[in-house]
Amino acid sequence: MTRTIALAVAALLGTATLASATSTFGIVERQGSSANIELGLVRSEAPATVEIFSGDRLLGSTTVRAGANDNVRVNVGRPPVSNLTAVLSADGEVLATTVIDVDRNDR
Repeated sequence: MTRTIALAVAALLGTATLASATSTFGIVERQGSSANIELGLVRSEAPATVEIFSGDRLLGSTTVRAGANDNVRVNVGRPPVSNLTAVLSADGEVLATTVIDVDRNDR
């Protein structure tokens, strides 16, 4: 009986670790004429940094904690005029990326 409980606990902990080892950006809505990029929910497997790029130029960044981070926003200085890339990274390792559509008609 004790062995069965120990195996069940080990299986549960192993599943929880696998489930939390995913880093993602939530659904990123089309961005308009604001200098604040709204990323919504960002899940990170470790404390990390979200960086916003236009091509290879860094426009802005913010830090997030491990786990679910709601209402993540990054100020990029001025409203963007082209699509952007968001990169989530920790300790030099890229955990997730996404393309952010910029609505050029919302000016």
